[in-house]
Amino acid sequence: MKKILILMFVLVNFAVGAYSMIDTLSLEDLVKDAEIIALIKVELVERTNRSPEGFDELKFLATKVKIIEAYKGKAKADENLIISTLSGIEDSPELAYANKYLVFLKKVEGRDEYQVCNDIQGCWEVDASGVYGGMGTGTTLEMLKSSIEAKKIK
Repeated sequence: MKKILILMFVLVNFAVGAYSMIDTLSLEDLVKDAEIIALIKVELVERTNRSPEGFDELKFLATKVKIIEAYKGKAKADENLIISTLSGIEDSPELAYANKYLVFLKKVEGRDEYQVCNDIQGCWEVDASGVYGGMGTGTTLEMLKSSIEAKKIK
């Protein structure tokens, strides 16, 4: 009986864990889905009282960022944007104060804020030497710019 309970526990955890995994996009698809692609610096992170419908225990974070350099979209350097993410969700990025990120953003319908495309895949921490981390590991700025240019040609 004990073995059966342990097996059930493992199977349930596997099923829940597998459900929360994101579908990984190619760099080309990530570029296509993003309205804005930019290098940003986080200026302020605030927990809001807003929750997704039916999930009162979850709260949105409103992160004020300053654009350092824009690679795609209508955003410009030194412009401020608000990025909305969910707190406490495994695949939702939580941007840290004063850190730099390369972000792939799309507008939140009906709000003056943006969300990250494909959750953590669209938010790459950038280290002091300009190397991308997270799901951007191994990608260079030249590769990104090439994908953006290819999208313009199509």
